[in-house]
Amino acid sequence: MNQGDWMKAQKALTNAVSIRPKYAAAWYMQGQLWEKQGKYTKAIEQYTQALQANDRYKEAYYARGMARIQLGELAEALEDFST
Repeated sequence: MNQGDWMKAQKALTNAVSIRPKYAAAWYMQGQLWEKQGKYTKAIEQYTQALQANDRYKEAYYARGMARIQLGELAEALEDFST
């Protein structure tokens, strides 16, 4: 994906959550985009939004845990993996 594609995807997902703030999958996909760019803090924020929209979203817990590992937040990652 080139930079223009990333920006288009991000814009579409931002629009989606502005219309439907409880759209957990859109928050999750935003997190995936940030994580693929190496922006783990931003990814964690988006995964957390996904979990606020749906606290049973197992993929978001796992993804947030993996992003936390990248930042050295091992205790928090373990908590995500245990949820």
